[in-house]
Amino acid sequence: MSGDQCIQVKCPEGSVWTGNKCSLPEPIRHTININNTITTKSDHSQPNINLSHVNNFNINAPVTINETMLSESVDYRDETIADTTTTASPPRCCTVVTPRTCEHRNDRWYCYHTGKSQRCGDFCTASIIYLKPPRVYSRPNVAVIPPLQPSCGSPLGLCGPTTGGFDCSRCGLGIGQGCSSYCYRYNCPTNRCGFYDQQTYCLNYPGSFGCMPADGCLDDWCS
Repeated sequence: MSGDQCIQVKCPEGSVWTGNKCSLPEPIRHTININNTITTKSDHSQPNINLSHVNNFNINAPVTINETMLSESVDYRDETIADTTTTASPPRCCTVVTPRTCEHRNDRWYCYHTGKSQRCGDFCTASIIYLKPPRVYSRPNVAVIPPLQPSCGSPLGLCGPTTGGFDCSRCGLGIGQGCSSYCYRYNCPTNRCGFYDQQTYCLNYPGSFGCMPADGCLDDWCS
């Protein structure tokens, strides 16, 4: 201002007088907290779920949103459903062999196993399972004899020489009473063979292979 005259400062369009110069206006900065309201309505008789998301903003000024605050105010969660599917273990299977049966004919005893069958169950603790009767069973000219002592149990399953001839008539009296080792020898390699109680087997699997008289099962619990 000079004398009685006034000077009017006119800034270019888009700028404002800040006291000593024309400058661009500074943006108005606001910190905005975003609140998400989620309303869940559940009716057990109706499977539909209604979700309402409300976000209302009334802003009449330049806004700068702090990205850090925004990321902290919104919770993103990835829910992973654990896989609860279990894979069933395959059943254990093995070759089941009947007990040793000895038969007297033509003035001599002949011992053998009447049969074998591929079976599956918890009793399969080895690839070959011999059914072991709880005791010696004697019938006229027939005897079913368990392994009275560990025999032929080497890793190769090789049996030693037969002792006591071939007489099985006195095996019911026990070892050392005239029962030949030929009558109770089981070729059972230790690395792939085992024994399973015949009575337990037949009580769990009545009427199955190994539980018939023809299979060397001669007790009341046999089929």
